[in-house]
Amino acid sequence: MTTACTVRLTEPALAALKAVPRHLGSPFVFPNPRTGRLWSDLREPFQRACQAAGVTGVWFHDLRRGFITNTRKRGVPESVVMKMSGHKTRNTFDRYNIVDDAEVKAAVALIKAARRKEAELVAGAAGL
Repeated sequence: MTTACTVRLTEPALAALKAVPRHLGSPFVFPNPRTGRLWSDLREPFQRACQAAGVTGVWFHDLRRGFITNTRKRGVPESVVMKMSGHKTRNTFDRYNIVDDAEVKAAVALIKAARRKEAELVAGAAGL
């Protein structure tokens, strides 16, 4: 069973979707062209599309994982990213939200800088 949802898109994404040929009589954006119904399994059509594009080693969920990680890295709050991706539980969201070593190093640097600033403030207050 499918449920309707609102999806906000950027202008380029909207233009790309508008360029996709529609299956007359189907309410779905990407219906199975043979049946006009929803795909029951996206793995095969996705792999065919990747093959046609000369892309290897990519899984459908890599797109979702990339969207979630990149959107969060651009500063969008995680609660908003969860709503955009349709994740209702934190546990599932965290499987897609990849935190890399560079982010951990940057967080440590932020903590270090904040502690240094606090120490300067305390030293300055003590010298009054």
